[in-house]
Amino acid sequence: MFLGRHNLLQPDGTLTPIVWGSYVSGVQTYQGRVEDKRGVFDRFLKDTDSFDADVNYAARYPELELLWQHIFQCVKSANAISCQMLVSEPE
Repeated sequence: MFLGRHNLLQPDGTLTPIVWGSYVSGVQTYQGRVEDKRGVFDRFLKDTDSFDADVNYAARYPELELLWQHIFQCVKSANAISCQMLVSEPE
C-alpha cells in the first residue's frame, strides 16, 4: 500500500492479486506477495518521476507518509536517547 492504492489497480480497476505462500506459524498467518510487483513498482516510479506542485503527495500516498512519520519519530527518539547518554555524567 505504500506505493499508492491507485498503483495497485490493474487496467480493469481491480486490485492486483496477492499470491499466498507459506504459512508462518509464529504469527499464525500466510505470507503473501503482490502478483505483479514489477508492474506496481513501475507505475509508482512513473507516477513519481517528476515533481508536480499541483499534486498533494501526502493525500496521494497516505500510507507512505505515515511510514515516513514513524521512521522520523524513531530517529528523533533514538537521537534524543543518544544525546542524553552523551551529556550525562558517568557515575
